[in-house]
Amino acid sequence: MNSSSQPTTDCFQSFDHEYFNFLTWSNAESPKTVIIAVHGINGASADYDHLARHLLTNNKSIAVYAPETRGQGNDLNLKRRGDIYRKEEWFKDLHTFSKQIRDQHPDSEIIWCGESMGSIIVTHCLTHQRYFKPSRVILLAPVVSLRPHLSYWKHKLANLISYLLPRYRVRLNQFSGDDAVKVTQVGDDHEGQAATNPYYVEKFTLRLLSTLGNMISNMNTAIAKVDCPVIVLNGGLDYFTPSEEAEYFYSCLPSTETNKHAYFKDSYHLLMYDAHREQVFDEISKWINI
Repeated sequence: MNSSSQPTTDCFQSFDHEYFNFLTWSNAESPKTVIIAVHGINGASADYDHLARHLLTNNKSIAVYAPETRGQGNDLNLKRRGDIYRKEEWFKDLHTFSKQIRDQHPDSEIIWCGESMGSIIVTHCLTHQRYFKPSRVILLAPVVSLRPHLSYWKHKLANLISYLLPRYRVRLNQFSGDDAVKVTQVGDDHEGQAATNPYYVEKFTLRLLSTLGNMISNMNTAIAKVDCPVIVLNGGLDYFTPSEEAEYFYSCLPSTETNKHAYFKDSYHLLMYDAHREQVFDEISKWINI
């Protein structure tokens, strides 16, 4: 497959015998580098199309695999869309998929890439020793703190309500405190942009949102335990992660020459769709080739 071709679609069986689709972009039968990419909330594997095509053009031997995430809009289990039972299900899905890709490419370097919610899943999965370990990690627009958008008492109240009514569903923007959260320079607000997608989930369970909130609250602690090279990329106008929070998150990483923080001061949250996406992709491509 060359960089101008469409990705191929396949499915894999996860730890609990559930099936999930995934997309593959590749320019080599035996790639030197394999990226396993986890998408964000109300996203899909196709979100990685622009990045994957850029990488295939600029990297001689590479493959990108992007699975659909449990509980999101392309989950084959329609009743589970918008819900998750336990965060460990996300970790086990990523672990199972990664092991299958490792079996397929035993000599390739495997890199995990997470975008937004995907970064949260990837970061926390790295802290569990029983799960698969990649060689390196790419974190695109990680959400690393609930402040200043959700106060401590509101977070605790949300946890309590989710315990009492775990399957009660709400719109995502009810937690943002703003109906018009801009996510790209020229795009719609977050809810408006997501609603145009065929995989849009209108409402999520309090159980899923509470799980994410707790994971976000522990991102700084989790990243401090990561012992492989990491590149963190964030935008200076990201509503969900103010630049000072992103800087502190990066500072929690063990200090090594192999880690990198790439900051785009005029970019918003959806880096793979924003005006400076080619610069973002160049940073990732160069880092992969180090």
